[in-house]
Amino acid sequence: MVRSFWDTWASGRQPRLHGRHVAAVLVVVLLATVVGPPAFGWALNRWREQRTIARAEVLAAQLRPQLTRLAGRAEEVRVVCGPGRLPNPGITGAWVSRAVQAPRVFPDDAATDAWGRCFLINLGALADEGPVWLLSAGSDGTVSTYPNAQRLADDDLGVRLR
Repeated sequence: MVRSFWDTWASGRQPRLHGRHVAAVLVVVLLATVVGPPAFGWALNRWREQRTIARAEVLAAQLRPQLTRLAGRAEEVRVVCGPGRLPNPGITGAWVSRAVQAPRVFPDDAATDAWGRCFLINLGALADEGPVWLLSAGSDGTVSTYPNAQRLADDDLGVRLR
């Protein structure tokens, strides 16, 4: 009759560890330290992306009716941002660095993206008849989308307002 590891341990006798026990423990440790953290990080990032897109869609629904009123300000203020930290300008630099915090444009309960940064609106596109984006810089915190872009670039997230 073969006794299990725990039966031997409970009887007070010294258990014999076999190579397969050590190998099993090493496999578990390897999985817990090598596979676990990246998998958790990936899942957390996906959750943040989904949360940011959901927030952007709610905010876009609140802002779309105001686009005609905002068109009058498009020449004086080209980019506005809501509550939160400004993202890094990145390669698209100039248009993001000119962003102006505009609490009257955004609703009082406007949320930030899932990383605590503000959503941006390229109001200048209202005068140019280009696409108007409600934009989040995404997980890297750097805006990669140009203000006249037809689609979002890199990991930027958002909703097209017009």
